Amino acid sequence: MKVFVQIATVVLAAFILINVSSCSEESSTGHSTGAVIFSEYQVPGCNNSGLDKTLYNDTCFVYRFDEKLSIDCCVNANCCPDSNRFDILQQIYGDTIVVTVADTAAHLCKCMCNYIVRLEWENLPKNAYTFICYAEDGLKYSESVHQ
Repeated sequence: MKVFVQIATVVLAAFILINVSSCSEESSTGHSTGAVIFSEYQVPGCNNSGLDKTLYNDTCFVYRFDEKLSIDCCVNANCCPDSNRFDILQQIYGDTIVVTVADTAAHLCKCMCNYIVRLEWENLPKNAYTFICYAEDGLKYSESVHQ
């Protein structure tokens, strides 16, 4: 796990350096009414606890962007325990949201599960972002989200 966190930190640092050189000031239409608020949780169970599994058959990526941005996405991980098992870090760089998901119980059982993670942001200053998600098996998602 420490190796993954170190790799994720290096990837995020490289991403920051690349984007800092291309950053421009926020336009007058892209202002925030307050600080960005981030929340996250893992839906307990293997990909279908309390949610309609048919939503996740194709890409396993579903978002809604109105007053807040809500993203449901899948992460593969060890099957035990089946809840509260991920460390999730997020950063926003201009119009890009980068999320890193780490499995905190990677080797407890000899089985894998596809978990749904819910990510939510409130008070985002822009109405379109590139969402990038890294997990232990590398890049999971690179998706455009917009209102």
